[in-house]
Amino acid sequence: MGSFLSKHKRRSAKHVAPPTKVDPELSEGSSGTPIPPAQDIFSFTSKIHHDTYPEIDPTTKSPCAGKAVLVTGSNRGIGLAILLSYARAGATHIALCSRTPCPDVPPQLRDAAVAAGYSEPTILSLTIDVTDQEQINTAAKELEEKWGRLDILINNAGFMAPDAWEPLGRSGWKDWDYCMDVNLMGTARVTRAFLPVMLKGGDKTVVNMASIGSIYADRGGESYSLAKFAVCRLAEFLCVGYKEEGVISYSIHPGGIDTPLARNMPPSFHHFLCDTEALSADSIVFLTSKRRAWLGGRWVMCNWDMPELLAREKEIVEHELLKFKCQGLC
Repeated sequence: MGSFLSKHKRRSAKHVAPPTKVDPELSEGSSGTPIPPAQDIFSFTSKIHHDTYPEIDPTTKSPCAGKAVLVTGSNRGIGLAILLSYARAGATHIALCSRTPCPDVPPQLRDAAVAAGYSEPTILSLTIDVTDQEQINTAAKELEEKWGRLDILINNAGFMAPDAWEPLGRSGWKDWDYCMDVNLMGTARVTRAFLPVMLKGGDKTVVNMASIGSIYADRGGESYSLAKFAVCRLAEFLCVGYKEEGVISYSIHPGGIDTPLARNMPPSFHHFLCDTEALSADSIVFLTSKRRAWLGGRWVMCNWDMPELLAREKEIVEHELLKFKCQGLC
């Protein structure tokens, strides 16, 4: 889903100050333009980014040597960008997952690693449709037999129907159901299948791709936003259910990125698609380059300044920030 962060144009590797107030043009009026979420979202850190920046450069700030990673939906777009960032960070085992073969991707990963000064990673190409449990189980078995471990799982595969912004009673039920199946159940299926090999040791980190739609309601978009809210809660349940085993799981909003999926939003939303794939990819690799147990169960936005976010660890943990609560009861 697109980000509602600001109306700034993309700025390459520069800091962008967050808006100080809601733009009147973004308030709902006769034109039906949606209201953006609370200002706290894009002022949680004093710097807001729309492109990658030196502090999260994977070649210098995110050492991943020795790590084994898997990213679903990684044949293109954000998923591919994440894999390339892991290659530049020195990850030694990289699992590429897509519904169809993509022979052009492994050479890109090898070239990225070598260009960053690392040896070529071991690459495993897996055929995974996240709606097919048997196929997922077969892929998990193959990875376990060939690698015997998995440090990091990124649940990136997603779907948004072209009519997703129609209210429940008018949206196509088949697409509504499929959206929940891919975004929520797909995340659960993949996580369930790969948990056994992850529990053998290593970082035990699961990252779910969320959305800004996870945290507030707007007209339409129910299936996508509900699914993304549910995967955030799934991350919390994983942390609780596997606390003794040391599983860490959190959810990330990648930003407003101009992808085919995001283009299924109404045209009035498209000007929010001002962030780069590199911002999302490098932020995720930066965060997962270390085991950060304190992030467990939390919602993070890639537009936030990562060093500033990490500097607020004590405050975030003490005040239970960035977690879903029922106001007035929790």
